[in-house]
Parts: sequence; C-alpha cells; structure tokens
Amino acid sequence: MSDMMDHRFLDEEYIPDESEMSSVIRQTYRLYGSIFLILITIFCIVRQRFPKAYNVRNSVKSLHCSLAEDNHGYISWMWELFFVSDDEIFEQCGMDAVAFIRIMYFGFKVSILGIFNSIYLMPIYGTSPETSDTEHIIDRLQSVTLSNVPERSSRVLATVFAAYILFGYTMYLILQEFEWFTKNRHRFLSTRKPENYTVYVGGVPAEYRSSAKLLDYFRECFSYENVLEAHIAVAIPNLEYKVDSRDAMVANIEHLINVEEVTGKAPKHIQRLATGSMVGKKVNSIDHYTGSLKKLNNEVSAMIEKIERDNDPRSYEFDLLEAQKNSALYQSVQKGVWMGGDSSMGGDSSIESDSVRFAPEVLVGDSVALDGTLKLEMEPGFLDESIETGIELTGSVTSEMKKKHSHSSAGSLKGTLKSGTKHVMNISTAGTKHVKNISSQSTKHVKNISSQGTKHVKKFSKNGTHLAHGMASSALKLLMKEDGIPCDAGFVTFTNLKTTMSALQMIHHPTPFTMQVQEAPPPEDIYWANVGISNKKKQLGMLAGIGLTTLTCLFWTIPVSFVASLSSVTALVELFPFMEDWVAGNPWVEPLLQQLAPLLVMGLISLLPVILITFAKMEAHISASTLEASLFTKLAIFMIIQTFFVSIISGSILESLQGIIDDPLSAVTLLATALPAQSAYFMQILSVQTFIGLSLELLRVTPLVIAYLRHKFGPNLTEKERDKSWMGLYPLSNPREFEHAQVLAEMILYFMVTFVYSVMAPITAYILAFNFFLLSMGYRNQLIYVYPPTNDSGGKLWSRFIQIIMVCMLVAQITLVGVLTLKQSVIGAPLFFPLIVITVLFKRYVEQKHFYVTNHLPSVECIKMDLKNIETMEFSFVRGKYIQPALQVKTSWPENFGASREMAEEDIGYFTPPGSDAGGDP
Repeated sequence: MSDMMDHRFLDEEYIPDESEMSSVIRQTYRLYGSIFLILITIFCIVRQRFPKAYNVRNSVKSLHCSLAEDNHGYISWMWELFFVSDDEIFEQCGMDAVAFIRIMYFGFKVSILGIFNSIYLMPIYGTSPETSDTEHIIDRLQSVTLSNVPERSSRVLATVFAAYILFGYTMYLILQEFEWFTKNRHRFLSTRKPENYTVYVGGVPAEYRSSAKLLDYFRECFSYENVLEAHIAVAIPNLEYKVDSRDAMVANIEHLINVEEVTGKAPKHIQRLATGSMVGKKVNSIDHYTGSLKKLNNEVSAMIEKIERDNDPRSYEFDLLEAQKNSALYQSVQKGVWMGGDSSMGGDSSIESDSVRFAPEVLVGDSVALDGTLKLEMEPGFLDESIETGIELTGSVTSEMKKKHSHSSAGSLKGTLKSGTKHVMNISTAGTKHVKNISSQSTKHVKNISSQGTKHVKKFSKNGTHLAHGMASSALKLLMKEDGIPCDAGFVTFTNLKTTMSALQMIHHPTPFTMQVQEAPPPEDIYWANVGISNKKKQLGMLAGIGLTTLTCLFWTIPVSFVASLSSVTALVELFPFMEDWVAGNPWVEPLLQQLAPLLVMGLISLLPVILITFAKMEAHISASTLEASLFTKLAIFMIIQTFFVSIISGSILESLQGIIDDPLSAVTLLATALPAQSAYFMQILSVQTFIGLSLELLRVTPLVIAYLRHKFGPNLTEKERDKSWMGLYPLSNPREFEHAQVLAEMILYFMVTFVYSVMAPITAYILAFNFFLLSMGYRNQLIYVYPPTNDSGGKLWSRFIQIIMVCMLVAQITLVGVLTLKQSVIGAPLFFPLIVITVLFKRYVEQKHFYVTNHLPSVECIKMDLKNIETMEFSFVRGKYIQPALQVKTSWPENFGASREMAEEDIGYFTPPGSDAGGDP
C-alpha cells in the first residue's frame, strides 16, 4: 500500500502548482460551472414567461409543432425531453434534427464505455512505480494518466486493451446507427416532398438544352406517364433585376399603405420634374409608386411571356407534343425531311413519320403560339392553300422543291428530298450558322451550309414570325444581352418514386460530367445563380476553395499555437525569462491566462465558419444543403488538424521546451509525459465550450440582440411588417435555420478528444459524458421549441459525419501508437497495428454499400409506396416548383391593396387573391 500512497502526495513541503491538471479543472468548474448554473437558472425562468422568444414553434402559427404545446415545468423539462421518441422528433422536427440528437447520444455512449474502462485503467496508472522520468508528477489527476506509467512498462498493455474495447464498441455502434439511419432515411425518401420526385440534371448537352427536349429524352428513357415535367434553367439577369425592383416596390407600397391606415393621412413626397432638376412637385406617394409598379408588372409580364414563347416550357398537362402527335406534316418539318410516296397524296393519304420528336424551341420569336397552332404558308405554285399544322410559320421553298412538287394539288405532297438536299429545319450543331441582314422590320435570313448543298429560308413576314434553330436564337440573345439563353442544367420531375430512383442510378451519357443526374434540393433551397455553371468553372472553384482552405489552415497555426501556450504560463516564463518578474509580481496573471485560453479558442472556432463559408461558395453549390456539407468538411478538418493536433503538439513542446533545451536527449521522455497531460487543456476547452456556448444558445442571446435592433430601426406598423426580416435583421418570430454544419463540426473535436484521451487520461471520459448529456438536453429543447425544420436534407450530414468519425478513429489510433512509441513500449505499440488494420477494413467495408444504400430508396420500397399512392396521388405539391422564381409570378401587388385601389387599376381583377397572379403552364 505504501507504493500506492506515493510519498509525492505526502510531502508536507509540497505546494501544488496552479498550472497542474487538478487545479486547472477545479478552477474551470468553479468559474465557468458557476456561470452556467446562473445562466441555466435564468433560462428555466424565462422559457416559461417569454414563450414568443423561447417557444417560437408554439407561438408562431406557421411553425406550429405539437411537441411544443407542452412546455413542461420550470425544471422538469430537463428530463421530460428525453422521453420524446425519435419517431416524434422525426415527424415534428425533421430528419436532420433527429440525426443530430442521435449523434449526441452516440457520443454519450462512447464516453460511458470510457468510464467503464477507467475502472481498471485508473488503478493501473495510479499505482505505477516511481522512476526518474515520472518523479516530477505530483498532481493527483495526472497520476492516474498514462503520463505516470514509466517507459518500457508492461502496464501499457492495459492501454492497448482499453483501446480495443473502445474502438471495437464504436464500430459496433456505427453499424447499429446505420440500421437506424437507413430505415429512417428511406422513410424520409418515401415522403411526398418535391425533392423526392425530382432530379437535377447538370451538364446537359446542346441537343437536349431545352425543356421540351429534356422532357422528351426522359420520356423516351422511361415512359410518357412516368415523367411529369422538365424545366431547363435559362439565363435571365435582366428579368431577375426587374423582379427584384418590383418586389422592393411592393414592400415599399405596403409600408406606405400601412402608414396611411395608421396616421389617416396619405403619405406624399416631392417628385422631381426631370432627372437632376432641383424643381419638383408634391405627389401622393402611394399613387405614384403604384403607377411605377404597374409599369414594372407590365414589363415583367411581357418578358416572362417572351421567354415562355422562345423556350416553350411544357408540363404534364400543357404538352405540345401530345397536341401535335397526329400532325405528320409538322413532324416532317421538324425532322427536316418531307416523307411521302412517289404518287400524289389524295385526301385519304397520310405522311409517314416515325421516331420524330417535337422540339418547338427551334422556332424563334413569335413562331410558336401558346395555343399550339402553326401555319405553314408556301409560295404560290407550290400549294394552292396553306396547310395548318399547329405552328404559325411563314417561309419560302427553293426552286428545286417547286419543280419536284409542280404537279401537286392543294393540301397534297409527294416525293422525297434526295439525300444530298439540305433540310430546312435540320440545322445541326456541327454546321456553320450565319444570321444576315437583320433589318428594322425584323426580316431574317438564316444560312445553313452543309456538305451536300445550300438552302435558304428567304421569306419572313413583317410581324416578326420567323424560323431558325434554337442555337442561332441563343447566339443572337447572347450578342444582344437578352434573357432566355438556355443553361446546361435543369430539373426533371417524375410521377412516381421508382422512376426517380431509376433516373438517379442510370448513366445517361458516355462523356464524363455530361448529363449528370443527382438528387434535387428542396425548391426553396436552390441557389439559382449557380444552376447551369459549367463543369470547368466548378472544378476551378473547387481547386481555389481547397487551395485557400489549405493556406488558411497553415496560417491558423500561429494563433492556435499562441492560445495553446497560454495554458502553460510556467512554460512561457521559461521560454521568455523577461516575463518572470512580471508574473511573480502579479500572481493573478497565471490563473487569468489559463482561464482566458479556452475563451480565445472559442473565439477562433467561431471565426472559422465566416472565413470557410467564403471558400465553400467558390465551389458553386446549387443548394444550401450541399454548401453546408462542404462547410462541415472544412470545419471538421480544421478541428482535427488545428484545434486538436496543433494544440496538442505545441502545448506539449512548450511544456517540455526548457527541459529539451537543457537536455536534448530527454526530448522523447518529456514529450511522452507531456502528451497525456494535455488532456487537462482539452477538458478545459470542451467544458467551457459546453457551459458558455450552450448557455448562449439556450438564452438566444444573439437572436435577442438582432431582434432588438430589428424592432428599434425596422418597420413595425403591422404584424406582417414585424414578422419580416429587414436589412438582414430578423425578429424572434422568424428564427434562422439551425446551423447543423457548424455545431456538428464542433462535435468532431469532442469525439477526437474522447478517442485519444479516454484511454490515456480516463478522467476525460467523465467530463465528456457530462458534456454530451448537457448538449443533448439543450439541443433537444432548441430543436423542438425554437428551430423550424426548414429545408430538411434528410440527414445527409449524418453520413458525412460518420465518414469523418472513422477517419478520427484511425488518427486517434496512430496518435496512441506514437505515444506508446515515445514510452518505448516494444510490446504495446506493435499490438496497435492489428487494431489499425481492423479499423481500415471496417471503414472499407462500410464504404462499399452502407452509404450507397442510404442514398436511394430501394425498388421494393418504391413500388410499395407507388401502389399505396396510386389512388390518392396528385401533383400540386411538386408541379411548377422547379421553375425559376423570377418566371413564376407575372404580376405582383401589395397584399394590403384595398378593393377601391384594386378596382381603380384596369389590369387588376376585383377580389383577386392577394399577392400575385402566378404565371406558368395553364
């Protein structure tokens, strides 16, 4: 027993150093633990008294959650929330929320296993015999860490055994979590959401770069009834500018009307008589801006209609292909070949055509009428009267055509153009196009040169009706900076889950990065500015993002190393002797710097998302969810490399620097002791992060400040105005989305510390278990009562989190091998290699199919859900949702526009629904 009660702790002359592990942990809990208790007490009171701030989902009707109806007691909420099932959270808060909570519970279970390991690790470490390399260890907590185990000691076998137990259990938990996640992920994918019935198609080749052709392609891949609609994105910068101006005008008029209703006086302003003039007259602001809004509505409506005509969007109900499926003549024109026999066609004769698809976007301008009619007028002598085919088209035919059909009667055609004759309509992408003689009367001549011959479309009407290929139209628009140029990306919506999943897993083109099909994000989650960006720009953006992230990671070493040095003031004094007198004369400096270090770490961590999100945006993500996934990966890498490894290495070196300088040969021994001792630094950081970070989160300090500024300076005349964000400031009733990427990235550090230090410093497991419990309790409250499940990604970050966790396991094992090597353990270090091999094989095994299975809904489940929905399925939840927002609303008016004003405007129908007249497919 005398060995167990080491004389180092019985020495009466021993005075504990304030930088030791026990003292640091004790001071941290005294200071930050007390702050946490005060703040959590305040929260328990205010969450009951101010439900608009702390129970938003029961206060705001649009965010209502049945789980939030029960606010529980002042204190009982802490344990009552743990009785809310995962299924209830899934239904009310979304898949992302329940996946996040499961991660907290996952960390708690790993920490509990660490506590189990501590039962035998702490006695083994604490009873190690004193040697020359451990005689300086006098702190009680440090004595039960691997630091207290002498070099070449067989006691490190307990460390190896604990590591096998810890990582083996973690692998088992990962497989168990995969079972849960796969089941619920498939449950999410089978729900009736727009993104589950739609795919995003990128890198669309030129031959399919229109809504019509894209729709035709997928209907040919599957079947007509399985494809609902397709929408190719178009470049509409001018329209988007007009729509933004109109939206701002609508908001301004709404506010002016509210001012009039509150004050009883019509607001007026001075309108200058001319630009730059100092003279003006006072006008009624509402009437003046209403006139401007009416003009904007007319312009926007005209621009949308022109883009619709030029690009001819079609849907399941408004399908010009079906309208023209019996028009053989039209199909022949579209294909570019007149098909018929040698004999004249009488009234009963038909024009044979097969495998022809209707692609009206080859017609430019007003050539396609919305009713689907097309008139083809031939020159006199060719046909005696016009033939209606569904599209209005005026043109001329060549003399060769006239000779071939000189004996034709009205409405009949005969003969076939020879193979050497160039087709009028079949303007290929490989051919050279020229647009000549663009006159003021919009007369256009399109010249198409082929290897066999040349044909000209010569005669066009003065009203602008003309014929040209879609690519020629795009070239003209590009030159004239017009809207409507098709992008190489779009969205395709299907009528059933089976077809959607089939489209996602098919290879649609032999060229890499062409016709790439991936899951569509929720409509509200799309960054339309990035839809259609070329693959070259995306790749360059990714390289730029990776490069800048790497440079920032290297630069970040400087502040992180400095902050880590603050945790060891003694080492700083040894390194910088001039500080010794100052520190000695001010005893408060050392504990102050020690407790300041974790706050500075929190500050550095909070700065990272602001910097890294800029780099992630360079990668041209099409949705917030993919941007968030990229941000999460970058943040996680920073947590592993900078916050963990740089801190652990720099802190250990600084702790041992003076000893290494005095005796360079002792470097290995000193580092072997210092590395396990760094657990105090991480326990301090994570405890402060939990106490302060969670308190600020629960009390919603940042949203309260923002809401106060919004209330103080923003418009607040009506409830609608009060509930809207203004100048980037948002009220409490309009909470932002939960920052899954940022919070999950912070959890990576918690897991990394658990993996490395729960076997080297078992006390770490107790601290981490307590932290995971508090985090689980706090975030359950926030996800149920505050954050809405907006743009739920279906737990996509969970998959990426598990991938990074498996990397953390390998990194932790390699770190432990390094520590045991420093301990000169000839047995312990080699015994870790089978564990590393097992982990690598496990990672490889999981990556083979586990992640893939969670990405798609199995065909069995698809068929089951499709049969279940067959009687009740209607597509209002998805139809038209993937049309660009600027193309959806032709006219928009203030919602508080009164009936009298509405009747005064000629273009506004009385009693129209407030807000807008949505354009789109009839």
